Amino acid sequence: MSNVTGYCMWDSDGIGFPFTTRFAHFAGWPEPDQEWSTWSEYKRHGWDTPRFLETLAAFEAADGFRYGDPYPDFVESFHRLRDLGVMSVVVTDKPTDAGVEDNLAWLTDIGCVPDLIVRSRDKTVVLQYAELRHLPVFGIDDNIGHVEALRGAGVEAYLRDMPWNFESDMPRVRSLHQFADIVTERVSA
Repeated sequence: MSNVTGYCMWDSDGIGFPFTTRFAHFAGWPEPDQEWSTWSEYKRHGWDTPRFLETLAAFEAADGFRYGDPYPDFVESFHRLRDLGVMSVVVTDKPTDAGVEDNLAWLTDIGCVPDLIVRSRDKTVVLQYAELRHLPVFGIDDNIGHVEALRGAGVEAYLRDMPWNFESDMPRVRSLHQFADIVTERVSA
């Protein structure tokens, strides 16, 4: 991309696709389409953390991160920002490299190939790629802790409204269209 106007850190699960419902179907939970109210939803089903992590690993091994319909606003917003010259960096904390490869295959299948995909629990890693150009850096995630860390590092990051993050007063957006509007305004100024 020759005319880079900024960088965007995209989370994938909960931002690009409805991980929670896909996982709940895989786990065989009753009412799998019910939106989670917390990231420890598994406790409501009588599971402990080791059982959840074991099932998550099985979900990943069964290509759970490779297939499924994206949120419509993800695809549209991804391309809108790409057309503005915003570099897309997907930072994911998938448990294994295979999960990252599946995530990249899924992004490729839906036509949203990022400029870079990185496996890291620390979403501020995006700054390593953006700092050389001194351009604005944006971020979108559904995890309160990730957005707090990004904002603390100087990234203009937002929470995507989800039931599990309503208790936070961090800056948030109702949709990725709203996020794309914010980024568009900043890089076009």
